[in-house]
Amino acid sequence: MKKVLLFLFAACTLYAAAQVTTTPTIIPKGYTGEVIITFDPKGGTGGMATATKCFAHTGLITSQSASNSDWKYTVSGW
Repeated sequence: MKKVLLFLFAACTLYAAAQVTTTPTIIPKGYTGEVIITFDPKGGTGGMATATKCFAHTGLITSQSASNSDWKYTVSGW
């Protein structure tokens, strides 16, 4: 039964579409290579399908973070 569920889950993910994806899809611990983040504005509700600019604020919550809003490794302030 577990194998059948695993197969169904894997088959469903082949047809899933996401608004934000990464390459590589799975980033293993210790990975030091390049990560490409792709945003598809037609995904989700399609609210950004006609947008001409898209901005992202990225960072990490780490064991050094004081709270869930204490992002580390950000390029600039919000």
